Amino acid sequence: MSPSVSVLGGEVEWTGDNPFIYLSSDAGESWSVLALMFRIAWSVRGAGNAILVLEKPGETAPQGDALAFCACDNEALARFLVEGFVPHFGVFRGQQGLARLEFVAARDFDERDGEDGAHEAACSTDTLGEVMLSWRQLRAPFAVDAPPPETATGAHRMLSVFRPADAASIVVGGRQLEGSPIERDFFGGRSLSAGLAFSESWIRVG
Repeated sequence: MSPSVSVLGGEVEWTGDNPFIYLSSDAGESWSVLALMFRIAWSVRGAGNAILVLEKPGETAPQGDALAFCACDNEALARFLVEGFVPHFGVFRGQQGLARLEFVAARDFDERDGEDGAHEAACSTDTLGEVMLSWRQLRAPFAVDAPPPETATGAHRMLSVFRPADAASIVVGGRQLEGSPIERDFFGGRSLSAGLAFSESWIRVG
């Protein structure tokens, strides 16, 4: 092996894709919907897919039909991610709505490129119908190597390639959820609160 090449220490806990959509309907005063997709190629809980949608995330018992679900095809993996990682992600910290999250069996997970350079991810469920996430007006990708002090958990090194999206939407059972991505601080710069995350790996080193 070349002396300029090194093997990273630590335990790889999961690797795959982790795109996200965070929407606000009041210009950033609060979040109206938080959504994540996991397409896990390998993890300590196996491979699988999940789409998490949390509507009115700050409320434990919201009025109306606010959604709080994780649609998945490997529930053990989904629970591992939801319990061990999601609550540490910046916008999810302290969100009371996570307590009402339900795990829903899903199938037919699919990702595809749509019209005008859009990217779409979807799955089907018996109780909610189709769940569709869409990213549009995608920007150029950039790579991140974040050491433990800079990651959500503080115990992992995180490697990923991000591609921010200027527009995004979430549709569940034919209903488009309210809100739009907003500009925010992101890895030392400014970006939108929606984007693709490819080849993301979380390596426990602490």
